[in-house]
Amino acid sequence: CSDPFTALCPGECRRRGKCIRGFCHCNPPYWGLDCGRQRAWQLAPGATLVPNRAALRIYV
Repeated sequence: CSDPFTALCPGECRRRGKCIRGFCHCNPPYWGLDCGRQRAWQLAPGATLVPNRAALRIYV
């Protein structure tokens, strides 16, 4: 690589953005350290959602 900062971008920004001075600048709608996210929250591949029925407890 001619630019030493380009080598610092994780996964070459997954080809969803540009590596500028060691940071990924993602194309919309992608975001994240490596432009690997497309939505604000999503399950990992193969994961299932299990409801959390924990009660809120406040101690004084």
